[in-house]
Amino acid sequence: MLLSRVGALTGLKRYKEARKLLAECESYFGELDSVADLIAVANMTGFLESAQQHWTEALAAGRRVVQLAWERHAHLWLATALWNLPQPLLALGQAEAAERLTSFAVGFWERGIGPLSAHDAGIVEKQRKNTASKLGAQRAKTLWAEGAALSLAEAVQLALTGRG
Repeated sequence: MLLSRVGALTGLKRYKEARKLLAECESYFGELDSVADLIAVANMTGFLESAQQHWTEALAAGRRVVQLAWERHAHLWLATALWNLPQPLLALGQAEAAERLTSFAVGFWERGIGPLSAHDAGIVEKQRKNTASKLGAQRAKTLWAEGAALSLAEAVQLALTGRG
């Protein structure tokens, strides 16, 4: 319930209140050693940091989600984190890693969760166009193919390190 409130406060740009609630959730779920809830807290932290364009912090939070979800075989959280990480990677100038990870994340999502929404498909299309304009159409196409060919373990490595 509190995490939903964090999301609402973030949407309202009441970041200080959202951050305070997140800290309380982190402490509480940490004391309980509730990894599933800590994954949700890390995901919401990434959302809050992205909303404020704190890209380094958003990347760190997303990587925490990946690490915890990978260790716990939390498929939905892993798919969500792999989908969310390209935004901070792009903002931090890591276009190649972002393109490869997006390609993998799209396929992983579609195979394990279902089709992308129209909104999400639009995000992918916009990112692909931006990458092509920055790196050239052929390089973007190559990166997309490389990402699609990654194993899950390779994608996790890429998400955690920006390399792989």
